[in-house]
Amino acid sequence: PTPRSNQSPKRAEQPPARTPAKPAPPKGAVSADHTPQSIGLEATVSQDRNTLGRYRNLVLLGAGGMGVVYKALDPSLNRQVAIKLMNDTSDEFRARFAREAMAMARLSSPRIVQVYDYGEAEDTHNPYFVMELIRGRSLAEALKEKGKFSVPEVIRVLRQAAEGLAAAHKAGIVHRDIKPANIMLDDVGNVKVVDFGIAHVEEGVDPLTTPNALMGTPHYMAPEMLSGKIVDERADIYALGLTGFHLLT
Repeated sequence: PTPRSNQSPKRAEQPPARTPAKPAPPKGAVSADHTPQSIGLEATVSQDRNTLGRYRNLVLLGAGGMGVVYKALDPSLNRQVAIKLMNDTSDEFRARFAREAMAMARLSSPRIVQVYDYGEAEDTHNPYFVMELIRGRSLAEALKEKGKFSVPEVIRVLRQAAEGLAAAHKAGIVHRDIKPANIMLDDVGNVKVVDFGIAHVEEGVDPLTTPNALMGTPHYMAPEMLSGKIVDERADIYALGLTGFHLLT
């Protein structure tokens, strides 16, 4: 008889389990946190520059669907500012963007980021606008650190954000992308509404984007925006309500 081996037969090695791949972020999204990003165009402008017009010492703060944002020095007034340099260089876009920047510059509210200047890059002709530099953090960043806000904190944030939106709506401007990432808290905790990059300007001014274009952040978009309908200030109120819910949970 054939002698039996004392060793157990070897089993076929199983391949290591694969870790499911993370879904790719939406095209054009650039973020350091997990906040849902805006639907828009990819950032295509060069991020490597040190000057823009009279502004010096540019430092890249971030990039998103519509362009890039820098911190810079305004030497004429010796103050720090923020500059948003846009992607599109078409004549139609530049004309609409200039009119929208002027409409935003007319806004006067302590709850909205103030626009100082408008221009075009000398080398690429990309339009840009200059605004106040807010020293603080966004609600999205605060949420990432805190987990959630208390009820009194949420009431305070929503009240101040609503004051800013009321000023914009009175001027015929609908933000269209209200979310935690677009509401800033300055270094003393006051609210500033920022990033009117896809805003709709009424009162006879051509909008920067097509009125029924699907642009915004899906998690905070009103149903009429998702269906491609023309929106009004109620879409901002809806998004602000969802932002409050997000802060509480």
